[in-house]
Amino acid sequence: MNYRRPTGEDFDNMVQLQNKYLKSALSIEEQANGFLSVAFTADQFRAMDQDLCIAVCVSDQYQLVGYLCSSTPQFNQQFPLLAAMINRFPHIQYHGKPLSAYRSFLTGPGCIDKSFRGQGIYLNLYQKLFEMLPPGYEVALTMIANDNPRSLTGSKNSGREVLGQFEFNEKLFWILARPVKSNLRISI
Repeated sequence: MNYRRPTGEDFDNMVQLQNKYLKSALSIEEQANGFLSVAFTADQFRAMDQDLCIAVCVSDQYQLVGYLCSSTPQFNQQFPLLAAMINRFPHIQYHGKPLSAYRSFLTGPGCIDKSFRGQGIYLNLYQKLFEMLPPGYEVALTMIANDNPRSLTGSKNSGREVLGQFEFNEKLFWILARPVKSNLRISI
C-alpha cells in the first residue's frame, strides 16, 4: 500500500469511492458498516487538499482504496452541516478551554473500500495526514453521525475522544477531538 497526497485522477476516484458509501446509496443493513453523510465533488476535494491536505491509500495495483481529508474551520463554514458543528466550538470544553481557543482543523471525510477494511488503512491514513500537516495545529476535530457506530469506533481507535453532540436537520452528530501531538504510533 502506498500512502500519499492525491494527484491527477485521484480526486475523481475519491468521488467514485465516496459515492459507493454515501448513506443514501446504502441499505439499512449496509449502513451498519459505516457511511458518509455528505457528498463532495472532485473540485471540492481538490480545494480541501489545497486548504490543508488529504491522504490517500493506493493499492499495489494502483487502485485508490481509501482517503482521509483535512481542512480548516474557515474552509468548512461553506457547508451547512459542518458550519453547525463549528458554531458549537465556543460551547464545548477540551482540556479546560473552549474548542474555539485552539488552532484546530477538521478531519474527514474519510472512506475505506469495504474489501480493504480491517487492514489498518484508516490508522495509517491518519498518521500520514499528520505527517503532511503544516506546523502549528493543536487539535484535530471531526464529526460522526450518531447512527454510524462503525465510524465512531474507528475514530476512537485513532485516539479521538467524544466531546459532545450537536443537532442538524433533526439528526444528532458526535464531535470528537484528538491532540495533534500524541503518542499514537502506527507503522506505514
